[in-house]
Amino acid sequence: MATFQPTTFIVRSIDSAAWEYEQRDTEWTASWNAYLTSIGATQADQSVIHRYGKTTEKIHLDLKQPLHRPRGIRVNKCIVPRQMATFKDSNKTLKLYAQPLSAGSSAFYLNITMPTTVRYVTYDEVAAEIDTQLKTSSSLFSCVATSAGKLTISSASTSPYQLAVIEPNARFGFDYGMVAVFRSTTSPSPVVLQPTRALYIRSRAFGVTSSHASSDATDLIAMIPYEEKVVGFGGTNVYINANTQTYINITPNIYTTLDFELLDDDMERVNLRRHDWQMELSFAY
Repeated sequence: MATFQPTTFIVRSIDSAAWEYEQRDTEWTASWNAYLTSIGATQADQSVIHRYGKTTEKIHLDLKQPLHRPRGIRVNKCIVPRQMATFKDSNKTLKLYAQPLSAGSSAFYLNITMPTTVRYVTYDEVAAEIDTQLKTSSSLFSCVATSAGKLTISSASTSPYQLAVIEPNARFGFDYGMVAVFRSTTSPSPVVLQPTRALYIRSRAFGVTSSHASSDATDLIAMIPYEEKVVGFGGTNVYINANTQTYINITPNIYTTLDFELLDDDMERVNLRRHDWQMELSFAY
């Protein structure tokens, strides 16, 4: 079988292998057709495929020609669309405890769950969403943001309850759980509006590389600073590697497949909401 040794290789998520999504598409199609039948709207052509969706954060490439024994890799450029929401499943929930101040009232837990489809650009927007959810439990609960971006969660003096944050969540500025229960609780730190402060590109295809992280990860091939300026959806984050001489050492094998994942600060795969990203690689032989 013929192999190739490209010095420059452009990788695009839009070219990722389709097989990763076929099973989910099949399952979603069957589920959707069953729903249509249940409401009397059976689709005449059952062969139509209903796309469950495509995740673009992981790229898998089945190479038509195997990559022949590269010994080094470098990410030259990377273009990532600004499509990450402010909150994700692992940090979207702020857990509160309402302690009664009078007999006859019962304590209860209250979870604030932020949407994972919104990109907040101001502290006031975050506070307004929390305030709306608090008021579904009591009109005497409130939330505002200080000029420094810290959240103040309050219970009015006429309320039979006082509130406390009971689990840490740094995304909301509560770096540690609040033990004391007060009429008013202010977060120690500002809300983190940036979806992430850095992006990491991971490739498990190359096994152990000469790139080592303090987390003991040896499969990261790039760390990309994320823009500090907080902006809404749209536009791109562009990274250009100024170091054009250094390569990350990899095992010189013959590679028939390649995979790349885009990760956030927590080493979790980001959610680009089906928008595609791309990068330019260089190999040394």
